[in-house]
Amino acid sequence: MVACNKLLELVAFFYDADRSYVFEFDLGSQRLSNTYEWCAQGIEPEISKLQNLDMAIVDRWIAQFRGHGEFYINSIDGDLDHDSDEYKILAMQDIQSLMAAPLHLGGDIIGFL
Repeated sequence: MVACNKLLELVAFFYDADRSYVFEFDLGSQRLSNTYEWCAQGIEPEISKLQNLDMAIVDRWIAQFRGHGEFYINSIDGDLDHDSDEYKILAMQDIQSLMAAPLHLGGDIIGFL
């Protein structure tokens, strides 16, 4: 766990981010959960609010992962439909922009960073 937290801290510093996460998929139940989170000083953790979510929230992301690998949302206000679950979950966390990269195991996408 310490190594994962250090990795997330390094990723956050590299991208000048306040927070970085690992989300893992439960493909059987089609749910996802935030399993690791690093937050900068003064940033409120969101990990407890991001458990056992419907994978449909990230359907568009999974398509992006399959087609292009990682992706970036420059501005959730400008790039996303405000009525979408995707927008709502990001806005709830006060996320303004997002970089996401898939995690693979044996050719399957099992989560994202």
